[in-house]
Amino acid sequence: EGRLKEIIESMIAGVVIIDPETHTIIDVNSVAAKMIGAEKDEIIGSVCHRYICPAEIGACPITDLEQTVDKSEKVLLTHLGEKISILKSVTRIYINKHPYLLESFIDITDLKRAESTLLDAYGKLKELDVIINHSPAVVWLWKAAPGWPVEYVSENLTGFGYLPEDFTSGRIPYASIIHPDDLSRVGTEVEQYTREGRME
Repeated sequence: EGRLKEIIESMIAGVVIIDPETHTIIDVNSVAAKMIGAEKDEIIGSVCHRYICPAEIGACPITDLEQTVDKSEKVLLTHLGEKISILKSVTRIYINKHPYLLESFIDITDLKRAESTLLDAYGKLKELDVIINHSPAVVWLWKAAPGWPVEYVSENLTGFGYLPEDFTSGRIPYASIIHPDDLSRVGTEVEQYTREGRME
């Protein structure tokens, strides 16, 4: 048992050990205590329902609903009742022949926030794509690099006898459709913008 305490205390994940019969928390490591926002002495001896787990009494995912929780997205309740997004696993262990639940979890709040930001940005890009492709003008996105590789072309390019992938694949160089009289001017502008840091 002493060795077990050393192991869970050394883990970088939050760890809570629970008695499955009474749902009483019998041990917690420092990482979990910090995430919960309370001292270990306050947490140990408490019932997990509505303290660190939002499950209703009689509806424990493990002991009542017989679910498997393995790297599952769950919610951890803090001491103040705030909710933290976590990735959680629950394992059945035995200490002195008595069964316990060992819950380990990591905070994925920042990951969920980044995911939400990316989804929001993707949604805005999709809206912008619809607007661009209903515009009579052709919109290009290309790098100020040798050969001016094209990264995006609006779909209405097809009206000019080309497909966007003709250019995004590199099959047709962007420079090849610039009028010869304009090549020198465009090249000079690209170099100027690149030096000034106005283009990537």
